Amino acid sequence: MKKIMIEAFELKRQGYYKQAIELYYKLLSETDDNVEILTELADLYYLMKNNKKSVHYIDKVLEIEPNHVQCLKILKKIYEQQQEFDSAIDIAKHICNIDSSKESVLELLEILYRQGNYEDVCKYNVDDSNKEGLLLKAKSYYKLLKYDDAKNVLEKLDNNDEASILLLGKIYYKTGNVDKVKEVYKKLKEIDLKDSESLNFVGLNYVEELDFDKAIECFKKAIEIKDNEAKYYYNLGQAYFLKGWIDEAKNSFNKAICLNPLEESYHYSLAYLYYRIGDYDNAFVHLEGDTDGEESLNSKILKLVIQAEKGDLAKPKIELEKMLKDNPNNESILYSLAKIYYKLDMFKQAKAIMQDVLKLNSKSFEYNEYYIRLLLKLEELDEAKKLIDELIEKYPKYYYAKVLEAEYYMLIDDNESLYDVAQELIELEMNHYEGYYFNAAALFEQGDVNFAIESLKKAITLDVNNADLYLKMAEFYQAMGRYEDAFEYIKEASDIDKSAKNRELYMQLSAIVRKRNLSQDKV
Repeated sequence: MKKIMIEAFELKRQGYYKQAIELYYKLLSETDDNVEILTELADLYYLMKNNKKSVHYIDKVLEIEPNHVQCLKILKKIYEQQQEFDSAIDIAKHICNIDSSKESVLELLEILYRQGNYEDVCKYNVDDSNKEGLLLKAKSYYKLLKYDDAKNVLEKLDNNDEASILLLGKIYYKTGNVDKVKEVYKKLKEIDLKDSESLNFVGLNYVEELDFDKAIECFKKAIEIKDNEAKYYYNLGQAYFLKGWIDEAKNSFNKAICLNPLEESYHYSLAYLYYRIGDYDNAFVHLEGDTDGEESLNSKILKLVIQAEKGDLAKPKIELEKMLKDNPNNESILYSLAKIYYKLDMFKQAKAIMQDVLKLNSKSFEYNEYYIRLLLKLEELDEAKKLIDELIEKYPKYYYAKVLEAEYYMLIDDNESLYDVAQELIELEMNHYEGYYFNAAALFEQGDVNFAIESLKKAITLDVNNADLYLKMAEFYQAMGRYEDAFEYIKEASDIDKSAKNRELYMQLSAIVRKRNLSQDKV
């Protein structure tokens, strides 16, 4: 009998469950009440996903030994598989009454935590040696917003444990302790992270630092560990979007939406991406899809901004001003209103509103960027340069901070500095158009016309729907007296953007080309 038992154990270990069962049946024919054999059969049928047969043998064991812990644990797992969680919890509690071992207590706490019974987890006295149990207790206090209690439990754990450090960081974040969050972030960066949540947390902090390459790396690793977590794809999309990688951002947002289609923020972010690239139809599709009932305030605001982009400025201005009366400290309303004032050439009013926005959120690069562009428009150049220098000092390798610096040098006709910054931009992001655009502008002003045109052509290939690039090329050819070429490019610009600046040059070049053609006909 012993020899057959050893052989059956070995078959089970190797995954040959049916063969092991056959051997146990042989043994069972000799002794039909052997608890060890009955338990093995129950476990083997559970492993084969035959719960009905497994329960049959569990019942036989429990008739003989009502408190047989191993069979009770198999039964608990079966109840969990069948989503009979109340029954699974009752069994887990019963096991703890029989066997108060660390393992049994942990299994009870785990199922209570998974089912959201955080109060029950917190009620249990967990031995200090049960580190995983203590962590679950700390997580439960965190879920219940009892942050001090969570920290007290964490003090009993190893300060170098990844999961404990992460939870502490989340507590500091929730309680607004920014300095402590940074400490946790630095600590996690020094660890070879294995947990997807830790990687996500560190990735978010890299986004705060505008270090998008490292953020993307973290989010990708988090997805490798857990590829069905929507928020990881969403955060990856945000990092791609802020880096300017639009297609990659679009794909990541769509994956997040597929995994969690009811999350409004995912639809809104994808709508905002489409708005930023001028695809207003797709933006509206996702603004309609970001709500399961009443339309969100952010959706209403973005729809008005898009309406303004399409040329209807009056209604969005009136509606946003009404919204502002009800929500005087809403930065999205203020920011959107500033954009409309800008389009209406109300630059001073736009500046005043952006100052209010920055009082509410001074850390947003997007808000600072827009404010600096307003200063450049108002020719408040010293203040603009001061703010640009501060941004570059804080984020020396951030691409769009360098773009602002290039715009400043272009405005003051410092073509040597403009050329230098353009080279830095190309080095930072060779697949973005801005570096080639500024490079072309600097070269053209320095008399290197042919290289300027080639550089601008490269910029156009990288952003074929950017009307400003075609406009600049039209201006180059106009300055060179190549009016037919200039006219072809201004036609492209006008097809993309029918704004007044394009129409004016279009009419001017059209008249020149028509006049030249008439002169040639006479000859």
